[in-house]
Amino acid sequence: ETEMYYNLSYCYFIKEDFNKAKEFFGRCLQVAPYHLKAIDYVCDILRKEGKHNEAFNITLQAIQKHPGYAAGWNNLAGYEILQKRYITAHLFVTQALTLAPNYSDALHNLKIIEEKNPQLKRFNKR
Repeated sequence: ETEMYYNLSYCYFIKEDFNKAKEFFGRCLQVAPYHLKAIDYVCDILRKEGKHNEAFNITLQAIQKHPGYAAGWNNLAGYEILQKRYITAHLFVTQALTLAPNYSDALHNLKIIEEKNPQLKRFNKR
């Protein structure tokens, strides 16, 4: 049942019918509250709607339950970049890269952070 809702949601997401996607991701999350891929897509939709704080809070809850959730740490870093809080963003992206060293989205965020605050390069072990 969980994967059925997830797959249906994903189809709506790809078709950019975000209202339907959010509805069915919601159903997926009712059955499996910490389905990390569903959480990622719900947060993507929320960010597209400009609801960055809500996406941040949902991601933070998921990380508290699953601290090994690299995409979540990276998403928190992305939020902090938007807020121009580069030190916190660096902490979050570093955690994402500790969990998944070749994670391309996190490497991309790290590059942005270091361009915005070059002093943070010295803390990077890469």
